[in-house]
Amino acid sequence: MTGIWHVNGSLASVFCGLLPMTAALCGIVFLGERPTIAPGIALACVVAGIVLASMKEKRRRR
Repeated sequence: MTGIWHVNGSLASVFCGLLPMTAALCGIVFLGERPTIAPGIALACVVAGIVLASMKEKRRRR
C-alpha cells in the first residue's frame, strides 16, 4: 500500500475500489470458487460507482 503515497487521491480510490473485485476474481480463477449472484451484484455496484465517480461533469457556460 505504499504506492498510494505516489499517486493522487482519485487514482488511489479507484485502486482501493478494485481490490475486492480483484480478490474475488483471483478466488474464482486460482481457488476454484463458484461465483454467486450476490457478490456479482456487489461487484457490479463497485464498478458502477467507479465509473460514475470518474465521469467528468460537463459545465455549462453562462
